[in-house]
Amino acid sequence: MLDRKKFEDDKFLVKEILKNNEAALNFFYVKYSKELFNYIKQRISDQLLVDDIVSEIIIQFLEKLRDFRFQCSLRNYLLSIGRNKVVDFIRKKKIKNFIYTHVPDFIIDESVFSLIDPDIEKNEIRDRVERVFELMPNDYAVVIRLKYIENKSVKEISGLLFKTFKATESLIYRARQNFILAYEKSAQIKIKRRSGS
Repeated sequence: MLDRKKFEDDKFLVKEILKNNEAALNFFYVKYSKELFNYIKQRISDQLLVDDIVSEIIIQFLEKLRDFRFQCSLRNYLLSIGRNKVVDFIRKKKIKNFIYTHVPDFIIDESVFSLIDPDIEKNEIRDRVERVFELMPNDYAVVIRLKYIENKSVKEISGLLFKTFKATESLIYRARQNFILAYEKSAQIKIKRRSGS
């Protein structure tokens, strides 16, 4: 039977975990999970999500345990993984909020949303949407801006464009279809630029 006080030494603790010592693993979990939970909870309010993130941190650490070289303390290393997870979560949440408030709904409805790389920053999304507008005929770009960015009603747009309600509805429909095609084209252009062809 091992003396649990020895587990306080991180190097000894890691060595024992690598030997599949269940007591060492349990000690590690008890020692660090609560602090990780409190750290994450200060930054994210959803308790279920906090639990998931803490589990991810511990699993990620255990998967890479053989590579841990004690360049910092075990505690600092785990908290740095936690910090990265929180930053990643907040960044993705901001991007998602931006996408759902600035990218027209019909992109998502038409499954073109899958073309968006979830890791790109919102400025890139804004630039991409602007490039899409440049690929579209001007009247289509104008009605898309009015409808989905300025949130104007069909009636308001028809008044601004001096068109009937029905003609405006038809124009918006055609503009949406054109936007989807232009969005797909802009994605293909980006892929070609990346591949250098």
